[in-house]
Amino acid sequence: MIIKKNCVYLHFIIINKKYTIVLRKRMTIRCLSFALMLGALLVSGAGGRVYGQDGQKHLDLLMGLDMNYKDIDYVRQYDILLRVTPGFKWEMGNHWQLAGQALVPVFNQYGDAYGRIRLGMLDLSKQFKLGPIYAKGSVGFFSANRYGIDLKAFLPVTSWLALEGEWGYTGRYLFDGHFYASPIARHTGFIGGDIFLRRWNTQLRGTLARYIYTDWGLEGEIMRHFAHSTLDLYAQWNNKIGLNGGFKVVVMLPPYNRSSRFVRIRPTSHFTLNDRIKYTDYGSRTYLTDPDENIREGWFDNDLLRWGANAKNTVFSTKERRAE
Repeated sequence: MIIKKNCVYLHFIIINKKYTIVLRKRMTIRCLSFALMLGALLVSGAGGRVYGQDGQKHLDLLMGLDMNYKDIDYVRQYDILLRVTPGFKWEMGNHWQLAGQALVPVFNQYGDAYGRIRLGMLDLSKQFKLGPIYAKGSVGFFSANRYGIDLKAFLPVTSWLALEGEWGYTGRYLFDGHFYASPIARHTGFIGGDIFLRRWNTQLRGTLARYIYTDWGLEGEIMRHFAHSTLDLYAQWNNKIGLNGGFKVVVMLPPYNRSSRFVRIRPTSHFTLNDRIKYTDYGSRTYLTDPDENIREGWFDNDLLRWGANAKNTVFSTKERRAE
């Protein structure tokens, strides 16, 4: 490490190739201060009682499929990007989790930038409860090429009404042979509410959000939950795009009865198809912090928070271990 003027130069060698990362001192101080703040927050949550903790530790080795398509080319009807997403989730106990994912292109019509194997996410997270509020803190590399810290919160007011929000402080990174990272300087997040109509197994959701490219907007959703799938109809207004909308289909993938072994090999929990009227790479974009994150299950483990569709119909269960 070499410090010159207002920059920090990090030199390292991987397989006889030299790489250099240049960080500004101001950026380094911000990263360290927010990492310490998040660490203090996570430790404060670890000290209290964890509700519904099952105490089981396991390592999941995952394989998923990421399918993207857009209709903006006059030469052909659709441009398609198909990638497999190998990854892992290490549940370390007390709702600590280390998760990672890679993006491996199989079929690419999106351009050369999407044709490389790259990091999808690699982050450490902790779920905890502060009074009536369920929270999840994450730090590391997220999807959509964002890195930094993220904090999610969920407040169940009644069995049918809940408030939720998210705040992220991130920068942009690229890691495809060379590593590049912009300063952590962008605030994103949303606030919103949910209404769950138990009789019809239907969820209504409304949010006000600021996205990763500084655009902001309103979104309303109607989600109809079935035994192993969810249909989501949504409408958006974005200050850069205007009116937009579409639908999402989330299919939860088997096996639904999972093994209680420490190492488990399985597909990702779901497959999501998102179809919207107007396509853009730079509008209404968000990031994920978990390879299994989806609109049906939300952000929290079922044994910690049972609300909405998770309270009425839990998709996945774990086999009990046989006594030795």
